[in-house]
Amino acid sequence: MAQHYRSVQKNTRRKKVQSKKAPLTISRRQALVGAGSVMFAASAAGMFACSKTPEAPDLLVQDSLISDDNFIDMMAYEAVDVDAMLENTYHLPLGSVLFATSENYGAVLSQNDVAVPISQIGLLNLKSGDYSVIHKTPTSAQGYEFMDVRTSDDLMVWTELNFHTSEWALFAQNHNAGQALGEITKLDQGDKNTLIPNFAVWRHQVYWQRMPNPNGDHKTQDSILFMWSINDANAKEIWRSSGHFATPPTLSKDFLVITPRVLNQQGTHYGVTGINCVSNKMFDQFVLPKSVKPSTATYLDGNFAISNEASYGFGGLLGSMGTFLGRGGKQFLACTREPYATAVQTGNRICIKNRGSMLIFNPQNESFYRLPATNNSMEWGDFPAAEGLCNKLFVYATTKDPQTGLPAEVTVRSFVFPEAGAQSEDGKSDKEPAQIYHQAPITVVNPDGTQTTINPEMDAFVVKDPSAIPDDSENTTTPESEAETSSTNETEPAQ
Repeated sequence: MAQHYRSVQKNTRRKKVQSKKAPLTISRRQALVGAGSVMFAASAAGMFACSKTPEAPDLLVQDSLISDDNFIDMMAYEAVDVDAMLENTYHLPLGSVLFATSENYGAVLSQNDVAVPISQIGLLNLKSGDYSVIHKTPTSAQGYEFMDVRTSDDLMVWTELNFHTSEWALFAQNHNAGQALGEITKLDQGDKNTLIPNFAVWRHQVYWQRMPNPNGDHKTQDSILFMWSINDANAKEIWRSSGHFATPPTLSKDFLVITPRVLNQQGTHYGVTGINCVSNKMFDQFVLPKSVKPSTATYLDGNFAISNEASYGFGGLLGSMGTFLGRGGKQFLACTREPYATAVQTGNRICIKNRGSMLIFNPQNESFYRLPATNNSMEWGDFPAAEGLCNKLFVYATTKDPQTGLPAEVTVRSFVFPEAGAQSEDGKSDKEPAQIYHQAPITVVNPDGTQTTINPEMDAFVVKDPSAIPDDSENTTTPESEAETSSTNETEPAQ
């Protein structure tokens, strides 16, 4: 049975958010992430056969596209009793981190029971709670450690890093019923000149971002999103950005979200971009105000969910700290609290992590509550294990021994919500991706040099050159820019 309690907040009035022109601030977590990026820097050691892709369409946009009147503060919703229904509770070893981005299995990065290596990777069956360690020793030579891991229902992917040399490698392996299956495939490797990649796994496909180390020898190279499938001999280039991607690649059911640099002629703009994992083509894009760089982004049932860990002092509310849900042509929903994880949607519930609380919003009836943390949890409470659209909400927290008061294990809980059936049994969203709309009239430069003005209230924005998005078969051309700057051998993942 779900636990019920009443929030002390009684504000039932729907309010508009006020913009705050604050100076640039950096959160503690953001500073740690920045330091970790430098520490884990590495360079490209393999080249990929891949297709060339241009940037996002060349659009002319304003620095601030949304007025404050178009934002609704979800924290002003009516505070109600908890209606989340606890479904299952599982337990993992102390120090475990869970990534539940598939329907049946979650990837686990945990402490090893020996001093070297210090970490190991495993799988948690999200339906039975069975936990199995898959690899206790990295595939690479001695001195490497497991750094990150993700899984689909069939494919497990992880990165390994040598802290002394800054060399890294990306691996994939099939699994079945929680057991490793077949050979391990090395997808990529590098050294100090390329940052250790962020990645996502969808079915039998892996997406990762190869980005140059800003302090390395190849700092002027483009950043590239690669995709590899078990049926491919080589990785394919999906997107090329002239600067770093702002956020890690995020899965939301069958959709991937990335944030490349766009509109280079207009300044520093990031385009929150939705890619259909079936076709690997862009289906939606939202261009942020100039110089606003989000910390996370995902796609929630027709809306982008964009989070900022800092307030920039410009760009309107989209340049403020918080999480913002929406797209052009309609009002945005805002949670003006510091975000600690990527937003999650289960049915019609929006779940946002803020410090020690999991905030659960229901925009349909304009209500919200704070999900009570599990008993004996540490100060920070629950963290979401999932991201994007999910059939269930999985959270995990470090919990203390009630007798000693010391951290003892990690408790995993899954919740379902009333009327949460927004997805079908096969895990796919019932709704198709929305058309691309922008917030203000936009001038589009057509391939023949003419210009077209788009009215967001009337017209759908379409990619100016559909052929610019690569066809799945285009996987044989090596980008000239990388061919000139790399002297390493080509990496060919095994099938």
